[in-house]
Amino acid sequence: MDDDYEEDEYLVPEERRLETLELVLNQALDLEKKGDLENAWKMLNDEWLGYTDHEYFDYEMASLFSNELEQLFNRNTSLLALKIEKICEECSIDAYHSGGGHDVALVEAGFKLTQEAKRPDLELMLLEHHIGIQVARFGPSYRDTEGLREKLAELRGSAKQFLEE
Repeated sequence: MDDDYEEDEYLVPEERRLETLELVLNQALDLEKKGDLENAWKMLNDEWLGYTDHEYFDYEMASLFSNELEQLFNRNTSLLALKIEKICEECSIDAYHSGGGHDVALVEAGFKLTQEAKRPDLELMLLEHHIGIQVARFGPSYRDTEGLREKLAELRGSAKQFLEE
């Protein structure tokens, strides 16, 4: 490896961050205006994910795109399923970088969103993802946490009923 290599040379220089964001954001906003919400989300989300790579994590750029995704969701709450998928990704990223833990406040915020929208299918998806991370961290005994099995069974039943309607 080159001796002059700087560990952070992959980061977008501060003077180019807004330009980089605006280029993608303008395209995503055009898609949103045309009603193509899922592709607008996908465009911003793909950029966000690119800056959260395990080896080349660029916190500043990831934060900029994450904020834009949050704003897109706030304007278009029909993107709830994609928002919940992003929360799951954020938890996985946090778990990777912290050695196993993640911000439970993200999960709790996701639960609140899914419950307000009456989407037990998405709540189940989020809970199962959270459990998977916790099992990886604490071992299979985490599944024996008081009330967890009952909550899973309840959500599975509610999600099945929701999806059948």
